[in-house]
Amino acid sequence: MADIAVSLAPFLKDVDKRAAAEGDNTEDGIKKWVKMLREQAIRIEDVIDEYMIYVEQNPHDLGCECFLCNIVHFIKTLIPRRRISSEIRNIKSSLREITEESGSNSSRERQNVNSQDPQRMGYRYIEEDQLVSFDAPRDELIGWRVEGQAERTVISVVGMGGQGKPLLPRKFLTTKRYVVLFDDVWNNNFWDDIKSAVINNKNGSRIFITTRNMHVAQFSKESSLVKVLELQLLTPEKSFELFCKRAFQSDFDICCPEELIDISSKIVEKCNGLPLAIVAIAGILAASKNKNALEWIKFNQSLSSELEKESRLTDITKILGLSYDDLPDYLKPCLLYFRIYPEDYVVKSKRLIQQWITEGFVTSEE
Repeated sequence: MADIAVSLAPFLKDVDKRAAAEGDNTEDGIKKWVKMLREQAIRIEDVIDEYMIYVEQNPHDLGCECFLCNIVHFIKTLIPRRRISSEIRNIKSSLREITEESGSNSSRERQNVNSQDPQRMGYRYIEEDQLVSFDAPRDELIGWRVEGQAERTVISVVGMGGQGKPLLPRKFLTTKRYVVLFDDVWNNNFWDDIKSAVINNKNGSRIFITTRNMHVAQFSKESSLVKVLELQLLTPEKSFELFCKRAFQSDFDICCPEELIDISSKIVEKCNGLPLAIVAIAGILAASKNKNALEWIKFNQSLSSELEKESRLTDITKILGLSYDDLPDYLKPCLLYFRIYPEDYVVKSKRLIQQWITEGFVTSEE
């Protein structure tokens, strides 16, 4: 059973990368299959731990060498042995079912892969005139675009998914000098791949890059001038303003009714200053919910389930999930481990690292 757990690890890494690369969004797709396999891998780890605690421990390790001690140990571990044996059979049965299901779905999965890029879905909800707090970053970009030295200059826009990076450079890119926009770049080697194609004609040309990774923004320094604009999340005040512009856009004064101010603030707070989340959630409330405090309170309480069933909100989880998919494999369980803590809980770093080590997430390296 331990051998199975070890062999599953590299397999899951490979399939996880394949699923992310293929943009798998189908109900019976690779990601669902990987999720089921991960669940079985966790069950395998648990049954191994239980075996080591209850069964593998030898009476001799406790300083007892008599025959009677061995008999007592055998009797004590009889029930755990049966339970562990039953769990192993169940795990093997589950793995066989997963394998059979994956075979029957593989051909259908290839036909149903959604070609629409989830990285772009969210911006069909945002109109440029609905954005708030974008004037200063946009003015700074325009200044970098039209002023400065004649050398080719790389301008990177860095920010979380959903902050509106593609919206900043849009209609200002009209000039005789060439302008290129690369949106949502992930690969650190991206600049090496394109630098020979974007020639440095010393005519004030500009290359815009939007990315979630600061390393991508810095990689072009070796051969170009580089300017980096790192976007900040919206303040609570600007977040509430954006929410009201979307949720109450059909109202004459675009103003939040007094009875909805408290619950609206709580909903906005959950968005953590992310424009995409604010606009999408406000759009749902504007279109499908009565402007009634009780209805909005129920929506806020079930927001997690709404993210799974409402198509306009599932796009958010897909967009933000790309940041998780891009993490190194050894960091993914470390990030997910934060779910054991209550909301707003202060986590001590030393304690957290010790827990990571105990769970086996952190291993020694030479």
